[in-house]
Amino acid sequence: MNFLQERNWDSWGIDISEDVLKFAKKELKVNVMQADFLKSQRTEKYNLISLWATMEHLQEPRETL
Repeated sequence: MNFLQERNWDSWGIDISEDVLKFAKKELKVNVMQADFLKSQRTEKYNLISLWATMEHLQEPRETL
């Protein structure tokens, strides 16, 4: 996200961990929101979605995809 924001992309992160979000906001100065991606009711459209070091932590990776 930091890489994209430095290139003027409107980028956002989503995570359930409050500690991760605090670090991202304070240290990286990136846009983040706290939510469970699978339970989120967000309807925005995106040009790019990246799951960085995520799939190996999911119990049901196909559901996420």
